[in-house]
Amino acid sequence: MISLLLLGFLIGMRHALDADHLAAVASITSQQQSIKSSIKHGAVWGLGHTTTLFLFGSLVIWMHTLVPEQLAHWLEAGVGIMLI
Repeated sequence: MISLLLLGFLIGMRHALDADHLAAVASITSQQQSIKSSIKHGAVWGLGHTTTLFLFGSLVIWMHTLVPEQLAHWLEAGVGIMLI
């Protein structure tokens, strides 16, 4: 179980360091007046990601199922629209 959690953490860190995430965080933090405010906004942004993944992941595990490919495509399209 520990190795599975470690793998998930490492994959999450790789995802967090993607160029689009770095650009989003840089944009958020460059608009803030202080380091404290930047940290607060970054933490809220990160918690939003974590909460969403935890809820959807828990639901999928609880239901003993997979996310259908068609739904995954629609979710990805929704993320793309939000990014724009």
